[in-house]
Formats: sequence, structure tokens, C-alpha cells
Amino acid sequence: MDYARFVTEPVDADRVELTASWANGKKVVKRDNFDAAKGQSKGHFNLSIETVFQRRLLGNGVNHVHYKLTRGGALVREGDFDAVVNPGGPTKVCESGTVFENQASNCRDSNQMCSRYFREAARDCR
Repeated sequence: MDYARFVTEPVDADRVELTASWANGKKVVKRDNFDAAKGQSKGHFNLSIETVFQRRLLGNGVNHVHYKLTRGGALVREGDFDAVVNPGGPTKVCESGTVFENQASNCRDSNQMCSRYFREAARDCR
């Protein structure tokens, strides 16, 4: 699983912040808007893809993740959980490709463009 939403029971919050402490001591912080009615982040968190444009949330081994749910900057709820990533999964090699875009506004969101690149231009992965 490369991307996932943060999901909990509905809580009156508008932002979620995840801080992952990797086994090697590195810390990664990711934030997103939170849908209080659904009890989930509005977007997906990048869990495992590391590219020039993206940083993954989780490292190999045990990751201690601390979450904070806030509304207007005030803390509503926080907690902790562990996520374990076992290295050694399958590796894919993709041929290079190009994505053309004629709407400049679409280029502002690097996650959208990277997802589109891998969906359209880098289909021939082995």
C-alpha cells in the first residue's frame, strides 16, 4: 500500500498531523485537512514512495506514529500507534515517459502530476 487516508471515528477536527519516528531516528511530519463528518483525512498520505518530488511517511522497520487532530489550531485529540515496514518487497523498474499538460494550474500540485505520470506515462513497469 503506497497511499492511505488517516481514519478514526468522527471527531470535531479540521486538520490532522502525523509525525513518524523511524527506526533509524529520522522524523517525518505530514499534515492534511480532516473531514470531521467522515472521520478521515481529506487526502491520502504517501506511506512508502520516495522520489524527487515526494517524501514517504514511513521508513523500514518499526515506525512510531504520533497523530494530532486539531480545530482552528487547538488540539482536539492525539494518540500513537506503530506501523511496521518490512523491506525486501518487489521492486519495479519503469521506462521513462512524458506527461504533457496545457493547464499551468495543474502543474502546481506535484503529487497530482506524479500520480498522473505513473498512471499514464510509466505503464511499462517490470
